[in-house]
Amino acid sequence: MGASLSSEGEPGGVITVQQTGAIGPQQDDEAYLRQLAELQHSLPILPDSVAEPSSIWAKTLGGSSAAGASTKPLQQLVADYQRFTRWHCRRIVEQQEKLNAGIPKLEQQAEWVQQRAAESCRKMLAAQANLAGVADVQRELEELTSRLQRVQQSMAEVERLVAAQKQQKQRQWGEQRHEQQEQQQAKQQQQVVDQQPTTQHISAC
Repeated sequence: MGASLSSEGEPGGVITVQQTGAIGPQQDDEAYLRQLAELQHSLPILPDSVAEPSSIWAKTLGGSSAAGASTKPLQQLVADYQRFTRWHCRRIVEQQEKLNAGIPKLEQQAEWVQQRAAESCRKMLAAQANLAGVADVQRELEELTSRLQRVQQSMAEVERLVAAQKQQKQRQWGEQRHEQQEQQQAKQQQQVVDQQPTTQHISAC
């Protein structure tokens, strides 16, 4: 039976590497290394100081397997994975804290936006009411203008009737005066006629 390396998780996220049995052929170690390298490459990119490239792991593990003893490359891989896990958890916590810290600000912004929206709605309703009031005033103004036109037409008609009545009165007054003059002339002529016999009688005496 060959050697087998197993990794177990302990409480607190610590991973330990255990070696069981004798050390097996080199291809078993390389296959296991490839699996670990695939695991490393399946994770997000680490900072350059955290993990080694897989080619270095392969060379190191190959040399140690050929020498027949050391599991340090695997332990280094597990340590790198643990460092990455802690680093990634810290990043998650930092991002979560940042998000939590930004929630009140977002709530304030949302409240401010709601207040602005409510204010805009009130202004829009007030503007609509003002427009309705302007329309009412415009209709009232049009009605008053129409009434004024009718009043002006009535006044023009009254002025025309007054002028016609005045002309008629002047004509009637002229006719009456002419008639009075004729009557006065006739009266004077009658008086002259009436006085003529008396004058003749006085002359005869």
